[in-house]
Amino acid sequence: MRTLSKETLEKYENLKSNNTYENVVSFVISFISEYRGKQGFYEYFSLFGSCCKVHYRGYFNKFIFQENRSDIPNKKLVFKVNSVASVELPTKRFEGVDKFTKSIYEDIKRRAPKDIDKGLIAELKQYLNPYFDLKDIRVTIRPRWRYKIAIDDYFFD
Repeated sequence: MRTLSKETLEKYENLKSNNTYENVVSFVISFISEYRGKQGFYEYFSLFGSCCKVHYRGYFNKFIFQENRSDIPNKKLVFKVNSVASVELPTKRFEGVDKFTKSIYEDIKRRAPKDIDKGLIAELKQYLNPYFDLKDIRVTIRPRWRYKIAIDDYFFD
Protein backbone atom coordinates (compact mmCIF):
# COMPACT_ATOMS: atom_id res chain seq x y z
CA MET A 1 0.00 0.00 0.00
CA ARG A 2 1.22 3.47 -0.79
CA THR A 3 1.86 6.24 1.69
CA LEU A 4 -1.12 8.50 2.25
CA SER A 5 -0.87 12.29 2.43
CA LYS A 6 -1.32 13.88 5.83
CA GLU A 7 -4.83 15.06 4.92
CA THR A 8 -5.94 11.65 3.65
CA LEU A 9 -4.37 9.91 6.64
CA GLU A 10 -6.35 12.20 8.98
CA LYS A 11 -9.54 11.30 7.12
CA TYR A 12 -8.65 7.62 7.42
CA GLU A 13 -8.07 7.92 11.17
CA ASN A 14 -11.42 9.73 11.48
CA LEU A 15 -13.08 6.93 9.48
CA LYS A 16 -11.56 4.26 11.72
CA SER A 17 -12.97 5.90 14.84
CA ASN A 18 -16.34 6.82 13.29
CA ASN A 19 -17.25 4.94 10.12
CA THR A 20 -20.25 6.99 9.03
CA TYR A 21 -21.09 7.11 5.34
CA GLU A 22 -19.99 10.77 5.22
CA ASN A 23 -16.55 9.86 6.62
CA VAL A 24 -16.21 6.99 4.14
CA VAL A 25 -17.07 9.27 1.21
CA SER A 26 -14.66 11.93 2.45
CA PHE A 27 -11.84 9.37 2.66
CA VAL A 28 -12.64 7.79 -0.73
CA ILE A 29 -12.66 11.19 -2.47
CA SER A 30 -9.37 12.18 -0.85
CA PHE A 31 -7.77 8.78 -1.58
CA ILE A 32 -8.75 8.74 -5.25
CA SER A 33 -7.88 12.43 -5.74
CA GLU A 34 -4.24 11.74 -4.93
CA TYR A 35 -4.00 8.41 -6.76
CA ARG A 36 -1.62 7.95 -9.70
CA GLY A 37 -1.45 4.91 -11.91
CA LYS A 38 0.11 3.56 -15.04
CA GLN A 39 -0.32 0.47 -17.10
CA GLY A 40 2.08 -0.75 -19.76
CA PHE A 41 1.83 -3.23 -22.60
CA TYR A 42 4.29 -4.72 -25.12
CA GLU A 43 3.66 -6.02 -28.61
CA TYR A 44 6.10 -7.48 -31.13
CA PHE A 45 5.92 -6.72 -34.84
CA SER A 46 7.82 -7.59 -37.98
CA LEU A 47 9.30 -4.47 -39.54
CA PHE A 48 11.92 -4.29 -42.30
CA GLY A 49 12.66 -7.98 -41.80
CA SER A 50 13.34 -7.55 -38.10
CA CYS A 51 11.32 -8.19 -34.97
CA CYS A 52 10.47 -4.92 -33.20
CA LYS A 53 9.07 -4.38 -29.75
CA VAL A 54 6.52 -1.61 -29.32
CA HIS A 55 5.93 -0.42 -25.76
CA TYR A 56 2.75 1.47 -25.03
CA ARG A 57 1.33 2.81 -21.78
CA GLY A 58 -1.56 4.58 -20.17
CA TYR A 59 -0.76 7.11 -17.43
CA PHE A 60 -3.38 8.43 -15.04
CA ASN A 61 -2.93 11.32 -12.60
CA LYS A 62 -4.81 14.29 -11.20
CA PHE A 63 -8.07 12.57 -10.40
CA ILE A 64 -10.63 15.32 -9.87
CA PHE A 65 -13.88 14.68 -8.04
CA GLN A 66 -16.87 15.86 -10.10
CA GLU A 67 -19.46 16.88 -7.58
CA ASN A 68 -21.93 18.00 -10.27
CA ARG A 69 -21.91 14.51 -11.89
CA SER A 70 -21.84 12.57 -8.64
CA ASP A 71 -24.84 11.54 -6.59
CA ILE A 72 -23.51 11.06 -3.06
CA PRO A 73 -26.85 10.13 -1.42
CA ASN A 74 -27.25 7.38 -4.05
CA LYS A 75 -23.63 6.22 -3.60
CA LYS A 76 -22.31 7.32 -6.98
CA LEU A 77 -18.92 9.10 -7.16
CA VAL A 78 -17.55 10.41 -10.46
CA PHE A 79 -13.97 11.49 -11.13
CA LYS A 80 -12.32 12.86 -14.22
CA VAL A 81 -8.65 12.11 -14.67
CA ASN A 82 -5.88 13.40 -16.88
CA SER A 83 -4.72 10.45 -18.96
CA VAL A 84 -1.86 10.04 -21.40
CA ALA A 85 -1.67 7.31 -24.02
CA SER A 86 2.03 6.92 -24.80
CA VAL A 87 3.57 4.86 -27.60
CA GLU A 88 7.26 4.14 -28.17
CA LEU A 89 7.98 3.17 -31.78
CA PRO A 90 11.27 2.01 -33.29
CA THR A 91 10.63 4.28 -36.30
CA LYS A 92 7.91 6.36 -37.87
CA ARG A 93 9.10 5.59 -41.38
CA PHE A 94 6.78 2.82 -42.46
CA GLU A 95 3.63 2.59 -44.48
CA GLY A 96 0.49 2.80 -42.39
CA VAL A 97 2.15 4.34 -39.31
CA ASP A 98 -0.85 6.61 -38.64
CA LYS A 99 -3.31 3.74 -38.81
CA PHE A 100 -0.98 1.63 -36.66
CA THR A 101 -0.60 4.28 -33.92
CA LYS A 102 -4.34 4.97 -33.97
CA SER A 103 -5.05 1.29 -33.33
CA ILE A 104 -2.49 1.25 -30.50
CA TYR A 105 -4.09 4.35 -28.93
CA GLU A 106 -7.51 2.72 -29.14
CA ASP A 107 -6.10 -0.38 -27.44
CA ILE A 108 -4.66 1.75 -24.62
CA LYS A 109 -7.98 3.57 -24.18
CA ARG A 110 -9.77 0.21 -24.00
CA ARG A 111 -7.38 -1.76 -21.75
CA ALA A 112 -5.59 0.68 -19.44
CA PRO A 113 -8.59 2.17 -17.57
CA LYS A 114 -9.85 -1.30 -16.62
CA ASP A 115 -6.45 -2.25 -15.21
CA ILE A 116 -6.05 1.05 -13.35
CA ASP A 117 -9.57 0.74 -11.92
CA LYS A 118 -8.76 -2.76 -10.63
CA GLY A 119 -5.58 -1.58 -8.92
CA LEU A 120 -7.22 1.52 -7.47
CA ILE A 121 -10.24 -0.35 -6.12
CA ALA A 122 -8.09 -3.20 -4.74
CA GLU A 123 -5.91 -0.74 -2.82
CA LEU A 124 -8.93 1.22 -1.60
CA LYS A 125 -10.57 -2.01 -0.39
CA GLN A 126 -7.49 -2.78 1.72
CA TYR A 127 -8.10 0.42 3.65
CA LEU A 128 -11.88 0.16 3.84
CA ASN A 129 -12.32 -3.59 4.36
CA PRO A 130 -12.88 -3.68 8.11
CA TYR A 131 -14.98 -0.48 8.12
CA PHE A 132 -17.04 -0.37 4.94
CA ASP A 133 -17.85 -2.59 1.95
CA LEU A 134 -16.77 -0.68 -1.14
CA LYS A 135 -19.21 -2.58 -3.36
CA ASP A 136 -21.90 -0.31 -1.88
CA ILE A 137 -20.38 2.71 -3.68
CA ARG A 138 -20.17 3.05 -7.46
CA VAL A 139 -16.99 4.82 -8.54
CA THR A 140 -16.83 6.06 -12.13
CA ILE A 141 -13.57 7.23 -13.69
CA ARG A 142 -13.78 9.44 -16.80
CA PRO A 143 -10.38 9.72 -18.54
CA ARG A 144 -9.49 12.84 -20.53
CA TRP A 145 -6.93 11.58 -23.05
CA ARG A 146 -3.80 13.17 -24.48
CA TYR A 147 -1.55 11.32 -26.88
CA LYS A 148 2.22 11.09 -26.88
CA ILE A 149 4.52 9.33 -29.32
CA ALA A 150 8.23 8.68 -28.85
CA ILE A 151 10.40 7.60 -31.77
CA ASP A 152 13.72 5.80 -31.49
CA ASP A 153 14.75 5.69 -35.14
CA TYR A 154 17.36 2.98 -34.65
CA PHE A 155 16.62 1.48 -38.07
CA PHE A 156 18.06 4.52 -39.79
CA ASP A 157 21.01 5.48 -37.51
